[in-house]
Amino acid sequence: MRFFYLPRTTLRGLLVLAIIIFAVSWYLEHSSRPTNELWPATAIDSQVIATTRQASRPAFKDTLHPFRFNPNEADSLTLRKLGLPVYVVRHIVHYREKGGRFRRPADLQKIYGMLPEHYETLKPFIILPQEHAPQPAKAFSRPRQTDSSLTVVTPQRTVSDKFTQHVLLDINQVDSVTLIRIPGIGPYYCHRLLRRRELLGGYVCITQLDEIKNFPEAAKDWFYVADGTKPRQMSINHLPFKELLRHPYLNFEQVKAIFNLRNSVGKLQYLEQLSNLPEFTSEDIERLRPYISF
Repeated sequence: MRFFYLPRTTLRGLLVLAIIIFAVSWYLEHSSRPTNELWPATAIDSQVIATTRQASRPAFKDTLHPFRFNPNEADSLTLRKLGLPVYVVRHIVHYREKGGRFRRPADLQKIYGMLPEHYETLKPFIILPQEHAPQPAKAFSRPRQTDSSLTVVTPQRTVSDKFTQHVLLDINQVDSVTLIRIPGIGPYYCHRLLRRRELLGGYVCITQLDEIKNFPEAAKDWFYVADGTKPRQMSINHLPFKELLRHPYLNFEQVKAIFNLRNSVGKLQYLEQLSNLPEFTSEDIERLRPYISF
């Protein structure tokens, strides 16, 4: 009973001490629990499951069993033996049923679902035999009867036959069949010559062939420009921007300068008016002279 007769300050100190002891005990009890109890069980489970799945999932290259195959002929069973997923096999078969063909190994990447890892693993094993197009039937001329009443069939001359004797050809009239017969000119230079003739509006001198990159020097001796040749001319005061820009002798900045000059002075009267523009040199103006009208 003497406890209750202690001084008030002493009793207050004992009460505070008891509260501190209780607080420390509670803290020690709860802080000693396992850390996973502080987290929701669902979060822990999902992390564990995701980690387990990732660890157990084999690398894709380990699921393939590549061997040499032709993707144009392999059936679905063969494709499955390679280790390809079912949906990839289905897309390959569907692609072929629609008329698709694999002409080079890289075409296999077009298949939906074919990942880069698929292709890189299978690429060394792809076999694509060269598909030979059927040879065109030879053209023959109409049979003619000889004095001995025997039928003689003479093959027609093809466009690949080259001239055996030198001839001069009007460069603004010659066609592709004749061009291809000139020694040194194949389909590439034939196309370039005709294409540039169309864009220019016609050639005015043979040296313009030098503007075609690597054009055969010896081939220029087969051409001439007929006297009185007049190329197609451009109306510099009336043609729209895009039409002027199509000409090989005009670039974007030059056409823009022409339009600015037209807007400031009105219709142009002579070609020398362009000499005051920094975009044009004297050589540019001389090249344009045959092709400009006012």
